[in-house]
Amino acid sequence: CALGLATPTSIMVGIGKGAEYGVLLRGGDALERAHQLTTVVLDKTGTLTKGEPSVRTVLPLAEGWTVERIVALAASAERGSEHPVGEAIVRYARDLGLPLEDAEQFTAVAGHGIRATVGRHDLYLGNLRLMETAGVALDPAAAQAMDRLSAAGLTPMCLAACRTAQPDGPQGKPHLVGLLAVADTLK
Repeated sequence: CALGLATPTSIMVGIGKGAEYGVLLRGGDALERAHQLTTVVLDKTGTLTKGEPSVRTVLPLAEGWTVERIVALAASAERGSEHPVGEAIVRYARDLGLPLEDAEQFTAVAGHGIRATVGRHDLYLGNLRLMETAGVALDPAAAQAMDRLSAAGLTPMCLAACRTAQPDGPQGKPHLVGLLAVADTLK
């Protein structure tokens, strides 16, 4: 009698405890067969993570560019974005107490990043494909930094900037000024 009561009770408790932590099982038979598992396949986002990316690292790559300046300009550009990564950058800037400016000519480039004008700078914030499209060259040190960030499980984003066209002179060519690395937070 003890086994007849204890076994179903322990299975129910196990399934209930799993559900508290977001692990859903179809039934007791699935839990009983779990000891035979050799591989677990998970989807990319939301299974082990909160689905809320956050800024983990900011690397200045050009002279005169500080972490605060990079974050402030990137967040100013991203204020018009509804992308979770953009929201993470804005949240990070606000947590640091950085002032944000209004962005003009905001353009989201699907799958690549954004382009916007903030103050006297035309900004490109996104992946390598966006940088290639904008004609931004990556030096070997920047490429190595991106590889290191990626190997650490972070998503590196490039920030390139150039002066906006002024009435008294030509517009500059965009150049890489920094990297912002984001990652989703584990549950």
